[in-house]
Amino acid sequence: MMVTTTTTVNTIERFEKHLCNSLSFIANGSTTKPYNHESVLEVMPKLISTHIIDMMKENRHVSIIALRRVFNFIRLFAHLAAKDAKIQQELDAKLKSFIEDPAMRSKTNCKMLLDMQVASILTNKHDYQKFTEAYVEEQLDRQVLWILKDIPELDFENKKLQNKGKVNEKDRSRVSFECGKTGYYLTLFFYHLHKTIAKVTPSRDLTELAKVLDSNHGCLSFELENAFQ
Repeated sequence: MMVTTTTTVNTIERFEKHLCNSLSFIANGSTTKPYNHESVLEVMPKLISTHIIDMMKENRHVSIIALRRVFNFIRLFAHLAAKDAKIQQELDAKLKSFIEDPAMRSKTNCKMLLDMQVASILTNKHDYQKFTEAYVEEQLDRQVLWILKDIPELDFENKKLQNKGKVNEKDRSRVSFECGKTGYYLTLFFYHLHKTIAKVTPSRDLTELAKVLDSNHGCLSFELENAFQ
């Protein structure tokens, strides 16, 4: 006689287990190391920023599906932050330091500038206008460094390079334009991202945003998606 048994699977628990294992593996190279909030802070900002950078490439079409993935990742990050208060606390602390202390915006203290844009989405405790001003100021400084890396002759303060040849104006214009273009594209994308989130929740409340996304299979309304695109 054949006996049939059924097993009830808790899908949320299974999802969270696989998610934690995946984050731990990406961050540490192994699932044997314990999962902690540092794995989330190491992986999630880069996951979101890398996806958005890829969308900004000139040979890419910014499709609705690509935009949905942005909000899928934001929803996932918000879920993780809601489960571990340390994630939100550290994001808030980093943003506060970034806004108030210019030294904390340097490459030494903030290796990936775009990570701060991602962090700004995950909190409503800071003035976005003040954050943007600090961000753009640091972005311009880093653009100069990229330009000097390609055309070191523009570094007029470097005595070793003085009188070492003329700068090709076409190259200077091209490099300056390309370095600035990418940065401004990304800044404008996050600006519109914030504006779109504000249409869903004017207070930029993550819990409210999560409810809206969850009620629509993880997506914004068609109207907001079309406006964003």
